[in-house]
Amino acid sequence: MSSEVSTSDRIMVAISGENAAAQVYGKGTYRIANPLKEFSQLVHGDDQLRRLIVDMAKCDAVDSTFMGLLAGMALRYKNRGDLDLILINLSDKVFGSMQTLGLDQLVSFHKIGDCPAALQNVMDLCVRADALEAREESRLETAHIMLEAHETLTDLGEGNKMRFQDVISYLKDRVKRDS
Repeated sequence: MSSEVSTSDRIMVAISGENAAAQVYGKGTYRIANPLKEFSQLVHGDDQLRRLIVDMAKCDAVDSTFMGLLAGMALRYKNRGDLDLILINLSDKVFGSMQTLGLDQLVSFHKIGDCPAALQNVMDLCVRADALEAREESRLETAHIMLEAHETLTDLGEGNKMRFQDVISYLKDRVKRDS
């Protein structure tokens, strides 16, 4: 993992009425996971909000930490009962990655060109939104973020348990060592 943070990896966020919106730029990776998680917690804590729409049109790729974060967000939102996570404008590549890990069981998806106009209009909020930039976390913070995300992914299916068992073991050791 490079210690350099790409300035192109960021998330624009906005809230209006019952809707929260986020637009991912660059790569959806562990580097922007914590800012998105913090925004997600703000959304979850606001009883007036009914959905978080994440626009992935400008997202080149996603890593497993980012997908695990999305899975965790979706689970928390479902537990609240009146809050939905909706992903729009996914490329075939990003959609395929998310489907492989089972996120299609938790989240409403709309691929590029298949997004209802009502959802597209919500993204207009991001024109006047706040930017959540990728940032360097401490080694321990990064390990915690990655561990939580991968543990969430393992709950989505037996294949994910096999796929991520070594990663989780490594991250648990790293958290223990760095604590």
